[in-house]
Amino acid sequence: MRGFRAWLDEEDLLAGQHWRTEIPKVIQQSDIIVACFSSRSVIKKGYVQKEYRLALDTYSERPPGSIFLIPLKLDECEIPYIEAFSVNIRDLHWIDYSKEDGLSRLLASIETSPCVYHPTDTEQYRGPLSDCTFYINVSYRKTNRWKTLGDVLVEYRHPIRGHSVYLIPSGRVPPRLRHTKVLRSDDTALREKQKATISFVKEWENREIQGKWFIVERKTGLEVVDLYSAAYDSHLIANLTMQFKGRRISRHP
Repeated sequence: MRGFRAWLDEEDLLAGQHWRTEIPKVIQQSDIIVACFSSRSVIKKGYVQKEYRLALDTYSERPPGSIFLIPLKLDECEIPYIEAFSVNIRDLHWIDYSKEDGLSRLLASIETSPCVYHPTDTEQYRGPLSDCTFYINVSYRKTNRWKTLGDVLVEYRHPIRGHSVYLIPSGRVPPRLRHTKVLRSDDTALREKQKATISFVKEWENREIQGKWFIVERKTGLEVVDLYSAAYDSHLIANLTMQFKGRRISRHP
């Protein structure tokens, strides 16, 4: 589907995995959740109701106006009353997939969703996102920010001269691989981020990368420039998901 990777429990869960643990992880790490409803599914009870509420909970943490949870009617049925954190799934505009334009409307909604965004509660000191292109600096592993946070020095002509520009994960990426406090206190998380980043750099070495730059206002009043990249986020998320499947890391709160 136009470069999107769909996750389906029947196809992507590995034999022996605990599905009650894995499904919530996938919901929280996904860019888009398509909640499919049919005349049969709307009368179901049990764990599926919990999945819908978890999706609503995750949706409530996304930036206002963003598209994350898309109700999709597969046949003639009524969207059920499901609410979490003052958000009801009936309040979200739904798509009738049985109609001729159902697929095109679904794709349009998915492609409208922002690829990168600020983590929750950081908008007050991180400015608006602007398009840009950049390259990875070949000396990225020599900086202090790489050694302590795994951030990547880049080559980009930014409006604030005299300051280095770094590529960092956006709010799409789970806190384990982006939150400063986690990375400073958890050497395992830092090494995981650095390992995934090194493989990303090898893939994109000497290639132009699409991104979003923004100004960050430090507590000292100093303004610096950082970047997000959808390609970088996706690489980190894929790496974290693979490690979850291999049970090589523990869940960090």
